[in-house]
Amino acid sequence: MFQKYRLFFYIVILITTVFLLWFYSTVVIYILIAAVLSIIGNPLVSFFDKKLRFPHLLSTILTTLFIISFFLTIFLIFIPLFIKEAHMISNLNFKVIGDNFESQLSDIKNMLVQYGVMNDNESIESHLKDRLLSVINIATFSGVMKHILGATGKFFIGFFAVIFITFFMLKNRKMLPEAIMTIVNVKYHDKTIIVMHQCKRLLSRYFIGLLADILLMITLITIAMSVFGIHNALLIGFFAGIAVIIPYIGPIIGGTLAVMIGVTSALSFDINTAVLPLVIKILIIYFTININDGLVFQPLIYGKSVKASPLEIFLVLLISGTTAGFVGMMIAIPTYTFVRIVAKEFLSNFRVVKKLTENI
Repeated sequence: MFQKYRLFFYIVILITTVFLLWFYSTVVIYILIAAVLSIIGNPLVSFFDKKLRFPHLLSTILTTLFIISFFLTIFLIFIPLFIKEAHMISNLNFKVIGDNFESQLSDIKNMLVQYGVMNDNESIESHLKDRLLSVINIATFSGVMKHILGATGKFFIGFFAVIFITFFMLKNRKMLPEAIMTIVNVKYHDKTIIVMHQCKRLLSRYFIGLLADILLMITLITIAMSVFGIHNALLIGFFAGIAVIIPYIGPIIGGTLAVMIGVTSALSFDINTAVLPLVIKILIIYFTININDGLVFQPLIYGKSVKASPLEIFLVLLISGTTAGFVGMMIAIPTYTFVRIVAKEFLSNFRVVKKLTENI
């Protein structure tokens, strides 16, 4: 009977699997984050095991503590800066700013009205205030917890769950592969082993390279902005580093945030600050470093690490961004890499698949 209705049963199994993944999406996300952290942490575990000859349990504990310390340090450094910036923006006197730049703002208002960005009966200072205060709702501490973390309790539960899963993935590196093998048909075991090996190799290089690029951008942008006297340089550097997660589009987002943070910080210290020269200075510094990063480091990550051409990556990002927004763009490259590896092993008879996976 199974042979007769095999296709029907396969469809039912597929629909059930997709439903369960959706229903337990929070748990799936925890597992995926833990898998990424274990991939990044495995080299450190190997270093403790092989170079320092620590017991494997101790190596795992030290690596887990390092991961916790890393995120705790980021939280303690950048959340106060984030709150401080939000406080600066909320205290800006937009009426005085409007009076100082009345003639320039008049031209800008005419342009914004012409393109339908704002209404003719709306003053530009009130428009800017409304837009910036909408950012404040997310930029305050409570806003961060509400919009990004959902709730404090959920955040800590999620953080604990991720760290707990990560610890056991680091302790038993075969745990995830063994779990996958139990649900895969025996006749596909050999190909599945190849897929897991390739995924681990390529994604390890990608995530480690991405983490290095983020830290590099935070350091370079912070130093450069500080040298040229830009206020809140460390916060600008933080957003510049986070923006690296979204290839190609990220620098535009990061540049916009850099200008907003730099200008609002400067105006909070001196209301008569010359805005246009400051904006030009920030953009020149930001995009000079980003261009160098894009030409030197990112090709090593997005090209050589996942063995895909820049055009492929751009199209994948475009499709994922249209389909799932920024979240889709952030997970696009790892997902595309995984799909290509699976397709190479199971669908290699198709010409398109063979062409797209020839470099893997």
